[in-house]
Amino acid sequence: MNNPVAKSTLSIMAPFTAKSVLVAIALFIGSGIAWLTHPDKGSILAWLKPTAPAAMSAAGRYLAGYFVGWGAGVRSNSPRLSPASRLR
Repeated sequence: MNNPVAKSTLSIMAPFTAKSVLVAIALFIGSGIAWLTHPDKGSILAWLKPTAPAAMSAAGRYLAGYFVGWGAGVRSNSPRLSPASRLR
C-alpha cells in the first residue's frame, strides 16, 4: 500500500476489527445499562446487576490498556519517531 490515506484509514480502523475489543465495548455498554437501570425482578438483567460495576470496571480497564498499547504501537511504527530514522 503506497497510498498514505489508505494507511491512515487502516491504522484508525485496526483496533475496531479485533473481536475482543468489540466484546469489551459491548460488555462496557451493557454493564453501564445494567448498573444505571432498575430491571424487573425476573429478568436476566436483574440477575446480572450485582456484577455490573465489576464487569464495567474490568471492560474499561481492558479497553484503556488496549487503546494505550495500540496508540504506542502506532507511534513507534511512525517513520518520523522511529530510532532508526534518527540515525540517518
